[in-house]
Amino acid sequence: MDPNTPYEQPPEDPDMSGDLTSSEQPPEDPGISSDLPSSTQAPPSEPESEKGKTWLYVLYGVAAVLLIAVIAFVLFGSCSTPPPDAGDDSWTKIEAAGVMKIGTAADYAPFEYYNEQLVMDGFDIALIHEVANVLGVNAEVTDFAFQGLGGALQIGQVDLLISALSITDEREAIADFSNVYFVGEDGVLAREGSDIDSISSPSDFSGKRVGVQNKTAYMDWAQSTLVATGIITQDQLFVYAKPEHAVADLTIDRLDLVVMDFLPAKKAASEIGVNLVGQSLNLQHFAIAVPQGATALQQQINSALTELQNNGTMARLYEQYLNLKPDEIPTPSPPEATATPAPTPTPGGCINGMEFVDDLSYDDDDFTDLPKLNPGEQFAKGWQIKNSGTCEWTTDYYLGFVRGDRMGGEDTGVDSKVETGKTLDIYVDLVAPNTAGEFTGWWQMFSDKGIAFGETIWVAIQVIGPTEVPTNTPEATETPIPPEATATDEPAPTATEHPAADLIGPTWVLKEYTPPDGSATAPLDDPESTVIFDMDNTISGSGACNSYSGPFLSDGEEIDIEIESVTNLACEQPVMDQELIFLQLLDEIQEYIIRITPDGTELEVLAERTIDDKQEDVVIMVFETE
Repeated sequence: MDPNTPYEQPPEDPDMSGDLTSSEQPPEDPGISSDLPSSTQAPPSEPESEKGKTWLYVLYGVAAVLLIAVIAFVLFGSCSTPPPDAGDDSWTKIEAAGVMKIGTAADYAPFEYYNEQLVMDGFDIALIHEVANVLGVNAEVTDFAFQGLGGALQIGQVDLLISALSITDEREAIADFSNVYFVGEDGVLAREGSDIDSISSPSDFSGKRVGVQNKTAYMDWAQSTLVATGIITQDQLFVYAKPEHAVADLTIDRLDLVVMDFLPAKKAASEIGVNLVGQSLNLQHFAIAVPQGATALQQQINSALTELQNNGTMARLYEQYLNLKPDEIPTPSPPEATATPAPTPTPGGCINGMEFVDDLSYDDDDFTDLPKLNPGEQFAKGWQIKNSGTCEWTTDYYLGFVRGDRMGGEDTGVDSKVETGKTLDIYVDLVAPNTAGEFTGWWQMFSDKGIAFGETIWVAIQVIGPTEVPTNTPEATETPIPPEATATDEPAPTATEHPAADLIGPTWVLKEYTPPDGSATAPLDDPESTVIFDMDNTISGSGACNSYSGPFLSDGEEIDIEIESVTNLACEQPVMDQELIFLQLLDEIQEYIIRITPDGTELEVLAERTIDDKQEDVVIMVFETE
């Protein structure tokens, strides 16, 4: 019998009497008598020995019932989730509204990102929509700054969070978590030919040069586990914009080890000259975050996750988004029982929050109707936003560009204080790219400490060719199309799919260069040699004296630059000599690497050089952001 199923008393049989003379005996039940005496008939007498047995049966029955109760408590009572508090309406509010509000940070493929149609997609996004379907509500997913997700949950701007969130003590201080739905595993790479053949513990990193990707769990792990404990020095930790850039440095012996996600590490080991020498040093347990005390919502989420696991939906999503076959799907371990209470939130003052209210100009109707502009046309994108947090915005707060196509826009400061609950109209001056296509740039609010928060907002436009007619932008009809603007057969890539998106936006200033027949040389301080990459695959800048421009092609690692035009000014030496070498080196570039240093971001470009009769990839120029 299931101890959670209540016992049902059998119905009375009117033909059953207390006379047990029938050849068909009722089944023995030590706890329940089959004799149902009539109220008008005295029970038959029985011998003293039979009376003793009857009492013995009764005692056995009581003991059996007590034993079942104890077993039920041990098996089910001690490990069950506590029932929601009477005042916990976390689920009933969502159920009544029919909408579950979800926060994510859609810049972390393959878990959450914008696809080619500029629709939010990814493993987490698909999963939370399936959860909502199981629960019978709609899922409303909003893109936030990753650093601002916790604040959005605390101030009630969203009901829950899903964004490849690892369960950590710091996060448990402000949120409760669902069951684990994915276990992220790390991989450690070493160069082929290296004497490092196995990494099994943090101590094995001692004295090694270690590469990690910026703003990842692996960077945090390396900082807290390797640097903070003295296993490696701060100078031995190298941070990169992309994991493939770290691998590139590993192959040319500028690093000893690279720590990254296991699946791409496994792929690199099969395709590039590197070896997989370690894994599972820093497992990441991904779960859905709900407000603290939202037990009712937590139970509903866990129930839905269990159903999706059992009906095969989770396996399908693993394969579709993470390319994991059934035998590769990680199995989350059940949470270990612990008597340690959840961490107590540390008072942190006010909480920053921002909510998008409306588009004030160039409304793209959620990417469905992009405003049309002419190539090179100047325009001002405006948004109305609301201070949804508990902190007052000061003039040190600003709206900053975060990814995609900058379109010449500059970070824009808040011009006056904005109190909690008040709205702000803010504009950014932009310039449409010179090539026909669709372009998108994402922007976020930043606090006075430079920390991003609130919803992510965007500008999305379509640059038209000569035969197209602009719409929704009356002023555009008065702007002539520059002669050099030409239509392309295919639209330009959107910001999220451009393979060299990390190059685009800033002005890169030459910091160091190596002539073909010389050693590393510091450039002139004034004038500067610069390079700017644009979304339309054009490059421009100053050689030091003259301006130049031309096309470039890149897959995110390799790059090919062709200088097509240079102005014809004459400058004094040594400016002209440096410019000549600079333009020559631009033409030689074959690969690039972006590194994040304590002083800022550096762009390193590489070319193949003959050293000691061997062909090697070497860094020929280093740039820094302006």
